[in-house]
Amino acid sequence: MIRYSKLLLTFCLSISLFLSTNAQENTAIQPAGLQKQYSSVFSSSSTSLSLPPIDYVAVQQEDQNSGMPRIAVPVKVQAGLENGGSWYTLPNGDLVWQLALESPNGLGMMALYEKFNLPKGASLFMYAPDGKQVLGPYTHRDNSKNGRFMTGLIEGQRAIVEYRVPANVKGQGAIELFRVDQVYDPSVFNSLNGTVAGGNSRGFGTSNDCHENINCDLGLAFQKEKRGIVRVIVVVEEGIGICSGNLLNNTRKDGTPYILTGFHCMDGFTPLYDMWRFDFNYETTGCDNPTAEPGAQALTGSVFRAGRQESDFLLLELTDTIPLDYNPYFLGWNSQSSEPDTSYCIHHPNADIKKIGVSYEPVDIINGSLNWNNGVTTPRNHHYEMIYSAGSFEVGSSGSALLDPEGLVIGQLNGGQVNENCVGTKGWFGRLNVSWEGGGTMETSLKYWLNPDTLAQDTIHGMENPNALFVSGYVYTEEDFGVANVLVGIGDGEELYLASTDSTGYYEFLPIPAGKEYTLVPAKTSNAVNGVSVLDIIQVRRHILGLADLDSPYKIIAADVDSNGMVTTLDIIHMQRLTLGLVEELPGVPSWQFVAEDFEFQNDNMPLSEDFPIAYILAEAARGKFELNFIGIKSGDVNVTADPLE
Repeated sequence: MIRYSKLLLTFCLSISLFLSTNAQENTAIQPAGLQKQYSSVFSSSSTSLSLPPIDYVAVQQEDQNSGMPRIAVPVKVQAGLENGGSWYTLPNGDLVWQLALESPNGLGMMALYEKFNLPKGASLFMYAPDGKQVLGPYTHRDNSKNGRFMTGLIEGQRAIVEYRVPANVKGQGAIELFRVDQVYDPSVFNSLNGTVAGGNSRGFGTSNDCHENINCDLGLAFQKEKRGIVRVIVVVEEGIGICSGNLLNNTRKDGTPYILTGFHCMDGFTPLYDMWRFDFNYETTGCDNPTAEPGAQALTGSVFRAGRQESDFLLLELTDTIPLDYNPYFLGWNSQSSEPDTSYCIHHPNADIKKIGVSYEPVDIINGSLNWNNGVTTPRNHHYEMIYSAGSFEVGSSGSALLDPEGLVIGQLNGGQVNENCVGTKGWFGRLNVSWEGGGTMETSLKYWLNPDTLAQDTIHGMENPNALFVSGYVYTEEDFGVANVLVGIGDGEELYLASTDSTGYYEFLPIPAGKEYTLVPAKTSNAVNGVSVLDIIQVRRHILGLADLDSPYKIIAADVDSNGMVTTLDIIHMQRLTLGLVEELPGVPSWQFVAEDFEFQNDNMPLSEDFPIAYILAEAARGKFELNFIGIKSGDVNVTADPLE
């Protein structure tokens, strides 16, 4: 429901919008240990925690037996704010705790925490001593319900964990490391019988060159669906691995955060689901591979819901609600048997940024059983075969969804036969319609979770976040020219969100919480003289004398520059003073005024007598998508000659 309101929109309002937004929490944005002004504070011999060397022979044997190489092996530790590290005091009174981690023969480290609770204003970093790699700042927004957290990956044999807290919240936080995982080089292992690709390292920039980034031409039709694909950092008692996962919708459409991935991602290990990390939006903004690693939005923690080895599916539920600014998309699915002529796979090969592959050949059901290199045999008719026309897969792609042309999930990647040049790769995907019934129990089938009310529904389409409100629109002149650089604010009295119009007049907010009452107001205060000239003064004078009426309600509003509800000689005087440079702004109105597009004046010749709206009020029940448009009126410009881009 939308209501309207007429507000006094002044320069002060615009300033208050800026100040409200810029009133950020006083949280450090870079480690103190890397800032030159604090170099004298930190001793050269800060507390270090030395890890035992990696037994590469044992690791190689373990990975060959399991069929899925890890990227790191674990070391149990016990270190935290009270029992390890060193404390320092900065000149401003902030307190800093540091702990250096040392790996004698590893390639990098990841830190796992079992007590993680940061107060507001505090920050946590993990970084390389030379400052070339910095993870963080992590803040109170990264606290999880279960108190578990993970930071990583820092390459090299030394990493520093740094916690900074203002003096006024000293003692309110908790950090307890219980494990540090040392990364090793997977190139020392043999390739796994063609079922996965090899590689010299894992992570950003390490996947095969023949993969296509998700924002290239091939992925343009899947810009919604890509937001439902995540990189999964798999944490088990025995170490850390990598897979891909998919955020699924359910028939209640209630936004329950179910993640579908591959059963083999943890098969043979002891999973610590509450430590699994899910990286959203880990991708490049354009088509080309970036030179610098893009950021990801991560959530830590999940619980097991269902899984079955035979069709290689694993269904998890995230512990925490997905933050709105992650902009998640809940993927649809088809629980019927489906063999589309064209199919797609969006994934994170080798834990790299998001890629996409395609097949222009029909998907086939594999009639025979499959013998996997870890000793597992899956039954006949439990997998699809997709022959890639472009792209391929690697370690880390496991669990990625098989999508039909509508973007519906019909399976998840188990393995296959790989060509590292992306020519003729065969991907074998566990069939969702087989997993639907699975083993017939809640722990072994999908249907109890994705269709909890047993509706007569075998297909469901994807969905935007049901907990979010999506607001966008256009601001343009009465002659349909977009007005640029309009600051649009929407707030509920406590939180304020800002967007700005582009050269076409379009604005769009990131998702904001639904279920609140919001007021939306546009503002633009730049260059009051823009479009105001002697010709405007002449037209206003002719209007006052009854010689030639202003022919639209918007022009009449533009003429009332002292905002007294009438067009009079005083308005002409104010316009003259502005054009002569005697004043820099008009006395009663901002440089630009805005009227809700869909408001209908009762009398176009007397708009100043009406309570015309310049603000939208979205009622408390508002949710979903709203397009809210405004007509931009340049104050004093009655002949509409102002440059809307200025």
